[in-house]
Amino acid sequence: MTFSALRKAVAEQQADRHEYFLDLYRLDRHTVPADAFEHIDDEDLYPSNRYFPITLYYDPDRITERKRQKLFRDISLQPLHRGRILRMRALQPDRLGRVSISLGPRFERLFLARGYVTDVEGRTTVDRGRLDTFKVVERNFATLRANAHLWARMLSDQGEAMFGKHLVEEHKRLAVPILGKRRRNERPIPLIRHADLFLGSEGPTYHDFLLAHSTTPREAFAESGRSEAQEFLFGNLGREPIEQLEFELANAQVIWGGRRRVRAENRAAASAAVVVWFSQAVAAQRRISWDSEIRRKWPVEQAALRSEAKLHPNVIGVHKIPAKGRARALQQQIEWEINQIIGRTEKDTWNEFIGKISRDERILAALHGSIVDLPAADIHELIESKEYLVIIAHWIGTLKRTGTQVFDENIARWLRLGWKSIKSSKILYGQFPKTTWLRLIASAGKYCLTPAVRAGALPRCRIEGFSKPFTVTYEWVTMNTLDHPTACSWEGEVLALRGPMLCFPADKLLYWKQKASIIVRLKGFWARAK
Repeated sequence: MTFSALRKAVAEQQADRHEYFLDLYRLDRHTVPADAFEHIDDEDLYPSNRYFPITLYYDPDRITERKRQKLFRDISLQPLHRGRILRMRALQPDRLGRVSISLGPRFERLFLARGYVTDVEGRTTVDRGRLDTFKVVERNFATLRANAHLWARMLSDQGEAMFGKHLVEEHKRLAVPILGKRRRNERPIPLIRHADLFLGSEGPTYHDFLLAHSTTPREAFAESGRSEAQEFLFGNLGREPIEQLEFELANAQVIWGGRRRVRAENRAAASAAVVVWFSQAVAAQRRISWDSEIRRKWPVEQAALRSEAKLHPNVIGVHKIPAKGRARALQQQIEWEINQIIGRTEKDTWNEFIGKISRDERILAALHGSIVDLPAADIHELIESKEYLVIIAHWIGTLKRTGTQVFDENIARWLRLGWKSIKSSKILYGQFPKTTWLRLIASAGKYCLTPAVRAGALPRCRIEGFSKPFTVTYEWVTMNTLDHPTACSWEGEVLALRGPMLCFPADKLLYWKQKASIIVRLKGFWARAK
């Protein structure tokens, strides 16, 4: 089959698919445009449905333009894909660390090995060997360890001032309840909420038990954490985060409190506030790490395959449907893991087991580098749920750590749309001075909704007044700029900002001083029993 003939066949399949949905939803074929059902993919159809569009992902650095037509033709003629709608999309390998394209356990391995794969390949394991870890999960674990290392350095710096502890082993013991384990092979320490803080619990206390991934002080305090922090958080740009962290911790009252001359007790209170606040970021990232892993567990995907098999006996890309006993829906998997962590006999001594993660937790984790799975399926759900605030948080955190970001139409849309929510956020608004926010908002243009052109359709979102993307740079405050720790100015077509590396919310310094005083009274990060 020639390539032109193949393209004609694909067009016919698309038209056939369009007719299928017109009949399914009982719509008038004369008023519905040809692209009306392009958004309907794996959220609405199982891959085994013949109208599910199969996507061939390829690495553009390995599959050159000359090879793509041949690859497309060869894949189209394979028995697995024959007679199906097939489309091609470029995929850079590093994007797998930001989003899971497929939850098939071998999808990522096949793509990295061959440079191409379709989303109906690699849906099952080959044998009973160790399962691959998804790149998103690996990255979240690494980001958690990197931030845990930064927090360990904070404890080492402030442990004596806050708790009278000056030995490394004492600092490690202080870190245990937030990190989750004393040693790798032990049971996790329960994470709970007390006084509106994440804290550890010594045992059954009739609090809510928050499900979270765990790490250990040994991992957090290891010197390897420095290089991991550099790689996963700061992008190997030659900037030294540990020295900057220590500088900002020592000058917290000046940087976030706006006072050049401060008394020693105010200086110590501000530093303690930053330490306690960062402990909450680590705890939030533990929650996100747990969530990203459990959603990609093989028993959960096996349950999805079994559900697909109820409608489609011949599940595409699967030679044998997994046994029922090994498949667990997401909630069943959560219950199974609770039993493994707590034991059935102790479950009644806890109030409730919380797996759901709040938006503020997701914002805090994304601000510090975690990859967060957004529950919204499309742009309209994203707008309705305000989950775009998580996208804004990730953009800000990356800017502060790496020193550069692109202000494009996408981030302009979310900033303009979310400005009211940003102003009321206890995490986001304090990331920049008001003058910086206003300059960013002014650059974002005006957000508009175009009315739907047909009955039953959703309006379209667009930005008016946004000229073109531009670069935003970010310089860390130093001793030379401490008199003016923040700045915002145009340097040609670049918006140059200056401020702290840490994402501490400047407008909440007093609040976190009060929280730090609670931790000092508790003599650590353990909650008292009810």
